[in-house]
Amino acid sequence: MCRQFNESQPEGENTRMNGQNPVHVPYWSPLATARSIVADWGSSGDLSVDTDAKWAEKNWLNVPGPFYTGETDTGMNGPVHAPRMILCGEDGMEFVYRHPRSPDDVRTLLEAAWGEPMGGYAWDGDERWTPDSVRSWWADRSRLRTWIADEISRCSESRFPHDQATLPALREFSQSLDGRLPQYLRGYIFWLTEGREPAPSELLPPL
Repeated sequence: MCRQFNESQPEGENTRMNGQNPVHVPYWSPLATARSIVADWGSSGDLSVDTDAKWAEKNWLNVPGPFYTGETDTGMNGPVHAPRMILCGEDGMEFVYRHPRSPDDVRTLLEAAWGEPMGGYAWDGDERWTPDSVRSWWADRSRLRTWIADEISRCSESRFPHDQATLPALREFSQSLDGRLPQYLRGYIFWLTEGREPAPSELLPPL
């Protein structure tokens, strides 16, 4: 299913249920939901195949988290099917710029991964990222800001509809650098360190 990027639609939230009331948490792990979905599908596709090679080829733009891409095709399947989570990088290959925040997000990302012809997606990022490597990725954010700004400029001037359609996601990615992303990364470092999701009131490690 192709999805329209709706800038007026609120982003999904990382939530945990407290009785009948949803509680915002800094990091929610999508993997249990992902495993349940692929169990229903009867296959994990290529997510668990050749992950050493995928990690070695990992696109530097991938935001730290459980999902990431190595080498993918350049057909823009991901941004079409999951425009609030996937973008294409400087070489036209896909990367994950926002990790799932809800079960619906997980299903959407998995569907995009299943549709990627080269099988370039993986879901073992938790076994590969470390607190230090997450901090190193964040420390290089000036390079990321430059890339996003250049892409926004290029797509704004482009006559191609697919470039224009990418602009909302690029702007969201840009805004997240000074918004939700630092808190997400601190929550993810907590997850990597403690092996559990942080409670809403818990002190998070620094970036």
